[in-house]
Amino acid sequence: MAETVSNSILVVDDSPEQIRFVSELLKPEGCRIYAALSCEDAFELLEKHIPNLILLDIVMPGMDGFTFCRQIKQNERLKDIPVIFATAYHDEAYLTRGFEAGGCDYVVKPFIKEELMERVKVRIRLSQKRIELQKAYAEMDTFCYTLSHDIRAPLYVIKQLSELLSGEIKEGNYDEVEKICGMIEEKASRTATMTDGLHKFSKALYADINYEKINMDRMFSEVYQELVMLQEERKIVYEQEKLPDIYGDTVLLRVVVMNVLSNALKFTAKKQESRIHVYAQNREGNIAYCVQDNGIGFEEKYVSELFGVFHRLHGEEFSGDGIGLATVKRIVDRHNGEVEMYSRPQEGACIKIVLPVIKK
Repeated sequence: MAETVSNSILVVDDSPEQIRFVSELLKPEGCRIYAALSCEDAFELLEKHIPNLILLDIVMPGMDGFTFCRQIKQNERLKDIPVIFATAYHDEAYLTRGFEAGGCDYVVKPFIKEELMERVKVRIRLSQKRIELQKAYAEMDTFCYTLSHDIRAPLYVIKQLSELLSGEIKEGNYDEVEKICGMIEEKASRTATMTDGLHKFSKALYADINYEKINMDRMFSEVYQELVMLQEERKIVYEQEKLPDIYGDTVLLRVVVMNVLSNALKFTAKKQESRIHVYAQNREGNIAYCVQDNGIGFEEKYVSELFGVFHRLHGEEFSGDGIGLATVKRIVDRHNGEVEMYSRPQEGACIKIVLPVIKK
């Protein structure tokens, strides 16, 4: 499978000097450069790497740039890669051929440093926005499908119970009426909980990210104290090591911490002594905030399922709306981080929120 690398550019040019010039110009800007001296070589490279942008010379031996561009625009896997033509020609008809072939922009040789930089930055930025939009549309499709599927079920049950209730009232069976009313109340409450969860989930998907320095040590401590206030009867051993600060959205990351610690408390509730250990791991360019518990655990083969909306691994055994981990995953994704989970049945679980270190 081809690898997509952020801020990567494929330069296709039969001149090694031009490739060297572009590389020396763009590498200091954080761009990863792939180079091909022919269109044929470029196709081989595209089998392994999918760049954010292609800077393409038009006149080359063998296949020319117009033909190469037309072919990649007909390829489902490659068609969305923006192509900037590099040309020494100013002829309008010549440039029109480039746009008709699928190019989105052009830059004139010999390159002017400032012009090349600006055009490349704009196109990479637009490409990244397109990828984000595609991901958002996919999220929305899943969201809408889940919404219609999972909320329809309890509403359908409520409708059936209401019809049954009407019949029992006519018959005067008030014991059954009371029983059915309780069932309707339980289903309505479950549906309301799911709706509240969906509201939180949608905020995690689309709320603006406001980066600021966060004292994660204090945030974990405060959230834990809030959660444990109503569980005084439990024996809980909570150990929190010193946690480093991070840059992120305070509101959204507080939702993450709230969900992670809530799960640790919930899934250790049946233990005689609940143990929760919070610590950090410094990784290259990232910090992992880890929450280890001695709870019920799960089989790791189910990890990917845990992040689905309304998915509850332990069914009715534990309360919850099935939204928490889905929300955690979306918030962490939006911070360009990762969520890792490790567990074994009856041996506890460890969730790691891995966030990039941003220096400001």
